[in-house]
Amino acid sequence: MYDLYALGPPLYKIKAASLVAGIWDSITEKPVVLGLTNAAPSFLERNPRGQVPTLEVEGGSIFESNAICRYLCNEALSALTAATASARPLYPRDPTTRALVDCWLDLDCELFLTVKDVFDLTLGFKKGDKREGVELTKKMTDYLRALENKLSSSTYLVGDSMTLADV
Repeated sequence: MYDLYALGPPLYKIKAASLVAGIWDSITEKPVVLGLTNAAPSFLERNPRGQVPTLEVEGGSIFESNAICRYLCNEALSALTAATASARPLYPRDPTTRALVDCWLDLDCELFLTVKDVFDLTLGFKKGDKREGVELTKKMTDYLRALENKLSSSTYLVGDSMTLADV
């Protein structure tokens, strides 16, 4: 039903969310060779930025791992029957709770990029001075502290059950 082009951490996140949501069986993982698959004209027609991950759906393509996770959780939510309507969805129905989940998803993106920058700078893949390294490390520490503070008083980031923010 869906074709997914993804690698590494974004793939793991999408797979975990769709497994928990019960929709992974409707996804076909497509092989990706960066620089080839995502640069092919047929791929660029689906995603002009040539970005991975990309999920092909009826009527178009969705990119960005959090957008893909939200879409798949919404699909799973719409598939709930009357018998399972009381189930707690991974991406809640309530707009306020959804917004809280979105806050943590956005922080997750910022944290991932900051950690990547710290490693790239430390390993010499990125040029920068010592001041930049200190600033990035402080930023990473602040993000991790926010997560630790929240999770020290709660099992989950939002509410009393697992949501997409916890994946």
